[in-house]
Amino acid sequence: MEDKDLTRILEDMVARILAEQNVTKKLSKLYVAFDDLWHHENYSLANQLVSYKERPVYAIVSKPCDEELERRVKEIYPFLMLHSYEDEITFTEHDYLVLPYIPRNDVIHIALGYSQSHLSEVVKRAFTQGTNVYVLPTSIEPLSGKEPSPYQKMVQEYYQRLFELGVQYIDHIRYMN
Repeated sequence: MEDKDLTRILEDMVARILAEQNVTKKLSKLYVAFDDLWHHENYSLANQLVSYKERPVYAIVSKPCDEELERRVKEIYPFLMLHSYEDEITFTEHDYLVLPYIPRNDVIHIALGYSQSHLSEVVKRAFTQGTNVYVLPTSIEPLSGKEPSPYQKMVQEYYQRLFELGVQYIDHIRYMN
């Protein structure tokens, strides 16, 4: 058995123990939904998670068998429990969902009530189960500034609609309520 295999087994064991403790203590969970692609903005969340010990942290990824994505997620928070979008995760009204990066297409889909991607589907599921959904400053895909003014206005309206639906904008995960 290689060292990396042993490390992975130990990380999974610790994550499972933490999950079992969560069930007995009725703690809320923090879910982090990662986009299909890796974005450097995810490292901003990593810096925030370094000192985060308030509740168990679970990653939701689209491809749990993608070794590169899994390596990067484990790099962010080593004792993270991984879930696939296909796992049909059951959220509670006490849980928190953080989106470290949300592509513009997903913003539009969520604002219009469509589930066109894994990310928009998990947000819809969180909404229907009463889970608080948060975005960070790094979550927002910026405009280039070269777009026509009507296009910029339209995109801003989609973001506004997202916030009207209950997605909360916070500067740091410690501000989740």
